[in-house]
Amino acid sequence: MDQFIGKFVQTSSDNMDAYMKECGLADKIQKYNSKPRILEVSKVGAVITNTMIFGDNSSVNEFELDKEFDATLPDGTPCRAVVRLDGNRLVETRSRCGVKDIENYREFVGNELRMTFNIGSVVAVLTFARQ
Repeated sequence: MDQFIGKFVQTSSDNMDAYMKECGLADKIQKYNSKPRILEVSKVGAVITNTMIFGDNSSVNEFELDKEFDATLPDGTPCRAVVRLDGNRLVETRSRCGVKDIENYREFVGNELRMTFNIGSVVAVLTFARQ
């Protein structure tokens, strides 16, 4: 888990527009995809804080591994989520009523942190460099 702690800056993205459309956020594509994201992850005791900053907006979620928690999607929509450690990657599943589940995988590939998002048949990838 310790390798995921720190500050990361987005270096590339792939298929995020399609992902956001599939999430029902087509009207927010320009707002969320116009600037690189900054990801900050910290841990105090068992509590992990995940902050995603995109432009003038941010999304903050606090959780413990393997425990379901109330999360907030980047557009402010509440959902339920659980994060678990699976080998060398973090796997997050988010659910909200009437909407497809979202799976998010975080893993290191070389020196890069890669976040892969899956919803329905759409797969998107954000790549980050540690700061």
